[in-house]
Amino acid sequence: MDTLDTLRTRKKAATRQSLHEAALRLAMEHGLDGVTVEDIADAVGVSRRTFSNYFANKEDAILHADRERTGLLVSLVEGRPSGEKPWQALRAACQDLYRAHPVPDREWVAQLRLLRRHPSLLARQAGDQFALERDLIAVLLDRGHGV
Repeated sequence: MDTLDTLRTRKKAATRQSLHEAALRLAMEHGLDGVTVEDIADAVGVSRRTFSNYFANKEDAILHADRERTGLLVSLVEGRPSGEKPWQALRAACQDLYRAHPVPDREWVAQLRLLRRHPSLLARQAGDQFALERDLIAVLLDRGHGV
């Protein structure tokens, strides 16, 4: 059963990543307003309904990698030794994250370009950053030692 769950999890992750990549590519080629959820689903060979199982809208699909990185940062902070001071834990987690991803990849650069051209997407990302700050504060407060 574990093998089946692992295979299912990997397949879902691959589909999610494919939808993200297609959304980003199509938005770069046609502009955010020139792309529909149906276009993204068609590019990956899935239905509109399948798309909706992974993302609420095209903006969420475009920002997926960003959300993955921020989720990873929160997890890295949570995984730091319990005796470490909050500031040290955050700094070490950031270093670990940037060691794993030392150079901005093409996907990240493309997303930045889209953010500059589409204020609505930038506003959504700002909301994501606010959520990251909230999550990090909660994790750091749980560590104690005074924040």
